[in-house]
Amino acid sequence: MKATLTVPPAGEPLTLAEAKLHLRVDLNDDDALITALISAAREQVEFLTGQRLITQTWELELAAGERGGLEGLLPIQSLTSASAYTLDGRWPPTLTTPQAATVTVICGFGNAQAVPSSIRQWMLLRIGTWYEQREALVSGTASELPRGFADALLDPWCVPRC
Repeated sequence: MKATLTVPPAGEPLTLAEAKLHLRVDLNDDDALITALISAAREQVEFLTGQRLITQTWELELAAGERGGLEGLLPIQSLTSASAYTLDGRWPPTLTTPQAATVTVICGFGNAQAVPSSIRQWMLLRIGTWYEQREALVSGTASELPRGFADALLDPWCVPRC
């Protein structure tokens, strides 16, 4: 199965202003850095949860008889194809096609306001950590917060991976 992003998200789940408010940053000196951190946090959430946050469109190319999992493209808004396919009843859902097919998947929670608040809060916490600690290891500082403190915010949204 080959997956290609054809229509990227129209924006990010957090605005620059929201991130700057959380970071208590008033100046514009770090706008490019903070914007990059917002994108990195969204990408990390999408990887960790197996879900897309903002509406986007993907094309999946399936060979005849191939099974293709959709766990990285949830929540699904719509599936369309000129060829026949079946969507099994398992979780996460899997596509199967008797012949080669291209399936268009529109996925994501919707716009930024539709993204669950626990995901947005996780992003803010992660952005704050990355903004304050710009190196992977800082000598003489406290260790990372326990997993349950921040990462548990994503637990309700994580899709099991086969």
